[in-house]
Amino acid sequence: MPTTKSRQQKNPAHQKYEQATKLLYRGDYKKAQSGFESILKKYPDEKHLIARIELFLRLCKANNARPIAAPKGLVELYDAGVYKHNRGDYEKAIDSFSQALPKAGKQPNPSEEPNLGAVHAAMAASYARMGSIENALQNLKKAIEADEVNRFHAQHDPDFDSLDSHEDFQELVTPGKTPH
Repeated sequence: MPTTKSRQQKNPAHQKYEQATKLLYRGDYKKAQSGFESILKKYPDEKHLIARIELFLRLCKANNARPIAAPKGLVELYDAGVYKHNRGDYEKAIDSFSQALPKAGKQPNPSEEPNLGAVHAAMAASYARMGSIENALQNLKKAIEADEVNRFHAQHDPDFDSLDSHEDFQELVTPGKTPH
């Protein structure tokens, strides 16, 4: 087992190799490729590393060449929107939800999630976070019309806290009222 002292004495090629390998295992193929290429250029005499590096470089290049598929199905688009919303990228979230809306309306079983109401509710939450009150209220109204459970969710969802003082919001989320 290597000691701390022996680890500190590792040659720089091995240290760079370890760093690039960690990037590879994390799936950061571009940075890993750059690291491996750097080793080949700076340390061409490290023959015992060269074969492994060449193998890893082929793997990096193959993964870098693969295009990342854009989400296409309802669930993929909805999940992408939720992910973007949770990261605070509300405009991109709304874009994903907008693409999901036509697919949600054509679901064979509307009781499955995400349904039309869930997509409108998620879109309303993103609009609310952006401060686009009118769009948030319009989508929330559609969400409640599609599924009454969205009324309850909106009352307790912190994404709608900024709308609490709006009369239209209170009308939408008050049980027994129908949205106008």
